[in-house]
Amino acid sequence: MPELFVPRYRGAEVTISPWSAQSLGVALYTTGQGAPASQNYVAVGIAVFIPFYVPTGFLVTKLGWGNGSAVAGSIDAGVYKSDGTRMVSTGSTAQSGTSTLQVVDVGDTFLPRGLYYLAMDSDTSGATQKVIAVLPAAGIPQALGLLEMAAAIPLATNANPAVFAKYTRAFIPQVMAQGYRTVGP
Repeated sequence: MPELFVPRYRGAEVTISPWSAQSLGVALYTTGQGAPASQNYVAVGIAVFIPFYVPTGFLVTKLGWGNGSAVAGSIDAGVYKSDGTRMVSTGSTAQSGTSTLQVVDVGDTFLPRGLYYLAMDSDTSGATQKVIAVLPAAGIPQALGLLEMAAAIPLATNANPAVFAKYTRAFIPQVMAQGYRTVGP
């Protein structure tokens, strides 16, 4: 489509993942962590929370994750406010397609400027179920502000910060939120 006919009613498209500038991207690159690859999910019933910052309003329209070389079971991806309130999630969604991104449409959810967490949980782990992730050196995910919580899927409506636990894993999954920048905070 010629530039002249591109609709101007939506702000710029944005994808936020652990590798984006709004999240851990710069720190992951500068600490020399390896490239993301197909890995076993960290552990059944462990929700992973990855911090990200929204500098201007952001309308989330899709959530997703990277499927690895084997798929089985279900994943729930979501976005939480820093106080532990779930803003949006995919709900328990069966993995589909190997070595590809799996994207799920969600109800449009506005995130005003602030700190949030991308969240991911799985009901399966091991050689039959893999996701795209990086396995950083011990302590790096904790230093970057990741949190964890023992949780069965689907993700809890409220992940009270009192139950957030210090991240003890060497695992950062590819989970993402897609949407549009909006006008205003």
